[in-house]
Amino acid sequence: MNRSSFYCDYYAEYSVIYQWDTPPYCDGRCPSYPKTMSWKEDKDCCSWDGVTCDSLTGHVIGLDLSCGWLQGNISSNSSIFLLNHLQKLNLAHNDFNHSQIPPDFNRFTSLTHLNLSNSNFFGQIPSEITHLSKLVMLDLSENSLETTTVKGLVKNLTDLTELLLDHVNMSTVVPSSFMNLSSSLSSLSLSNCDLQGNFPDNIFHLPNLEILN
Repeated sequence: MNRSSFYCDYYAEYSVIYQWDTPPYCDGRCPSYPKTMSWKEDKDCCSWDGVTCDSLTGHVIGLDLSCGWLQGNISSNSSIFLLNHLQKLNLAHNDFNHSQIPPDFNRFTSLTHLNLSNSNFFGQIPSEITHLSKLVMLDLSENSLETTTVKGLVKNLTDLTELLLDHVNMSTVVPSSFMNLSSSLSSLSLSNCDLQGNFPDNIFHLPNLEILN
């Protein structure tokens, strides 16, 4: 799954529900509207906008609330952390009010896709993110983040195909920390992150790398 297809799907019916002649767009691609406004307790949550369920078990395995007008903090007792079977989580393009990324994300032990980009997070990337060993796609870009966890990301996330850390402050990170990135990696984006020093040459020899920014 490429990055753009993971951001969002276009739901044309919301142009009617919210009486938009042309729906506002987020990042030039995604329709921006309060997705959770359509959630009704008397309806099966698997039919809610942005929710994907396993057809056999009924477990929620995907949650896409990108461009969903979410605001505030994500507390450790949030009901989102009860979704034990979650595989894909997209919270991109929301406003989490300069709060920190909760360490509780490590509860999502089945997570393969995590997109928190452009969501106004602040502070250190929690080391607990490095425990999500099944991740194939991680996008934390365009937040006011700092990281000292690169070695953990490289060591533990051995299935990564996409790693996007644009505008994450890496001024204290040694570029050689990236030396042992997953050989499955197809996309690596590190623009405007204040890396200093010599970038390891072996990155350019990763067999599946298609995009390097």
